[in-house]
Amino acid sequence: MDSLFNRLIIQSVFCLGVVLLGGYQLLFAQEIKTNESEKVITGAKGTAEEERNRKAVLDFYDAVINKKEYSRAPEWVDPGYKQHKPQVTDGTNGVLDFMRNITKLYPNNKVQIVRSFVDGDYVILHVHVMQNKPGVPDRAVMDIFRCKNGKLLEHWDVDQEVPAASEFKNSNGIF
Repeated sequence: MDSLFNRLIIQSVFCLGVVLLGGYQLLFAQEIKTNESEKVITGAKGTAEEERNRKAVLDFYDAVINKKEYSRAPEWVDPGYKQHKPQVTDGTNGVLDFMRNITKLYPNNKVQIVRSFVDGDYVILHVHVMQNKPGVPDRAVMDIFRCKNGKLLEHWDVDQEVPAASEFKNSNGIF
């Protein structure tokens, strides 16, 4: 009986810890401004290095992807940058070639970072890609970057088309 009671106590304490940790993440979520008009929901504030890496990724998005300031990419992208998106080659030039091609196809495209999270060397983004071209749907993207010292070292992503609102089976939205 004591053994069963002890196991129940241990399991209860473990479950309480999980709930408290999840609550901690929610309690300390923050909202930051990336510019005058956009806000990003972030997870709990990270360490100084995690926040440095988050800032590097957010600044890269703002300058290189939204403002198309391609010459600034080396400020954030490490020369040994590894890319896991099959359509993009490794290195800074791979990222820039991909972005230039996207800009040719969708000259008015913009991205809005909806959420960002940091965990050790990783920065995770939930991104709304707006192609701003009639007949071309928006994209919902999850980007994962491995960073160190404010430099983007590695990238993974998954993305999906944002379906028409009439196709949603719920009212929660995709973002």
